[in-house]
Amino acid sequence: MKTNIGTFAPLLLASLLLVGVGCEVPVLSEMNPEKAAMSLSFDLGDTFVLRPTVLGLGGELVNLLGGDATERVVQIDAWTPDESVKLSWTMTTKLETEASVLLRNTYEVEYAETPIGEVIPERPKTEFEETVVAGSLRSESMADAHSFTLPDYWPEGEGGVDKNSSIVWLSTKQYEELSGTRQTEMSLGLFDESLMRAEELSEQVQAFIDKVNGFVPGLLGEVEEVEDTKEPEEDSVTTITARGDWGEYELLVNDVRTKVRTIEARNSFGSFTFLANPMNPILLEVLLTPLAQGTLDAITPSGFVDGFGGYEIYQINNK
Repeated sequence: MKTNIGTFAPLLLASLLLVGVGCEVPVLSEMNPEKAAMSLSFDLGDTFVLRPTVLGLGGELVNLLGGDATERVVQIDAWTPDESVKLSWTMTTKLETEASVLLRNTYEVEYAETPIGEVIPERPKTEFEETVVAGSLRSESMADAHSFTLPDYWPEGEGGVDKNSSIVWLSTKQYEELSGTRQTEMSLGLFDESLMRAEELSEQVQAFIDKVNGFVPGLLGEVEEVEDTKEPEEDSVTTITARGDWGEYELLVNDVRTKVRTIEARNSFGSFTFLANPMNPILLEVLLTPLAQGTLDAITPSGFVDGFGGYEIYQINNK
């Protein structure tokens, strides 16, 4: 099925127009990005808030494209740099009530094959109720892990210890490699990354990304250059390569708008923005490509949210 990129134009414009409407402008930090990044540390009880994104944009755009823009509040329950972290999280989401589902299903069955000219009653109103979803997980591999566990894959309830993952932080070893050599190994754990299928799809995904960037220039940052590396890589789907310059990222820190220094890296699966702090190299933002799902099925209107999904941390609160 051929995707018409132009169908997304009204949605993108509507989202951009909604940005900042009715919002108070927070205080701007006077600290320079390098010092701001180095000052960001976690302690027991600190929290950060992350939200889903599509094409690197969050909020209303995610809803307009049929996704779920529910924010996730994450609390630090234990924190030892270079060793371990334990976190708990909550999401308040809206789910359709059982009664509403029953009414909707009954309506669809009863009026599925109505003759022309027969009056059809209005569809019953969909009713929702708020539901709190929560969970926790822990890592004791902050020193040398090479695998991440993205928020969409965090288990509900007690998740136990993730032995092979540093959750959403670079391990100490990864940070040293990435900051020192601009490359490190990183697994997202989304599917079997050794599949040759991933490499076979990369050129097709690249062509689609180029079209999206042509429609909205710069929207995907440098993701379109996933194959642009000076040194050949034996396995580009597990190796991430950092830009030659430091990046910057803006978020709220204790309700103060703050720019922090970052390391921006990418591979065939997407682009990744890490806090430039060896003691707290958290993954601030990730923008995935359809290749991260191991398929091109995401390159359809219905799969667009999944194909170009990701998340961003936009707020940190120190207790």
